Amino acid sequence: MAYKSKFLRVTVHQPSNSPVLRAFCVGFEQGTWRGEDFIKHLIKNHLVSFVLPPEEAANVNASNAGTYLARAAQSIYTSEKPEKRGEIGELILYSIMLEHFNAVPLISKFYYKTHANDTVKGFDSVHVTLTDDDSINLWLGEVKFYKRIDGAIRDVVSELHDHFQAKYLRSEFMWIENKINDGNEYKRKLEPMLDAANSLDDIIDSIHVPVFLTYESKLYADATKATTDFKAQVQAEIQDIYDKFTGKDIPDVNIHLILLPLQDKSVLVSSFDNKLKALQELF
Repeated sequence: MAYKSKFLRVTVHQPSNSPVLRAFCVGFEQGTWRGEDFIKHLIKNHLVSFVLPPEEAANVNASNAGTYLARAAQSIYTSEKPEKRGEIGELILYSIMLEHFNAVPLISKFYYKTHANDTVKGFDSVHVTLTDDDSINLWLGEVKFYKRIDGAIRDVVSELHDHFQAKYLRSEFMWIENKINDGNEYKRKLEPMLDAANSLDDIIDSIHVPVFLTYESKLYADATKATTDFKAQVQAEIQDIYDKFTGKDIPDVNIHLILLPLQDKSVLVSSFDNKLKALQELF
């Protein structure tokens, strides 16, 4: 089996919980938080397939990789206010879904934007996984790339309620079905799930919702190494956040709460923005 690069380290995984809980750590190296290294990993390993539809991403090779990378960078945004955008969070969730859930990306909403600075509406990610009996699960992601966890929880709970109204979910299913390429190997398996003739009650168990929240953690502020004591404190903090989230009125769907504490969100924003603009110069 080929080696799969995984940057983020799992700090908490409670698969039997409902919602399921996972938390990750960016990590440290020689006394420094690895925020910039993480951005490099995301761009090198995931940016192109994050933006392009799967069928086109499969055509990337050594001779055209630079062109595709520049095109992908151009598609994200060209705004002068990167701190107000959430694409980094969506890219991080994309990487987590591939590296830790073995999920397959189904659609890139960025590919269908008419302008680079448009904000893409709807679910923040669309993936699929196959079960042991070869049935299919649809993963519809929600992302809040925030500095403060209370605001992230508040806003994502509100969106969950909006997005799991039958009318909204049906409209998303229609959009997804219309955008899946006819040659996509998962299209036939998804057709019964997306068919409006079937009740949502009959398919809801096959829908999973990765809810990805970031926040700046005080525990990370002066940390330089993931010591045993540091890990224990982070795990306790993660549990407190999980309790806050589950204490809210959340929809009865298969939620997977995914948390990523940050030392400094602005490090990720500025590093991503600088590298994105450098790549855009190649376009």
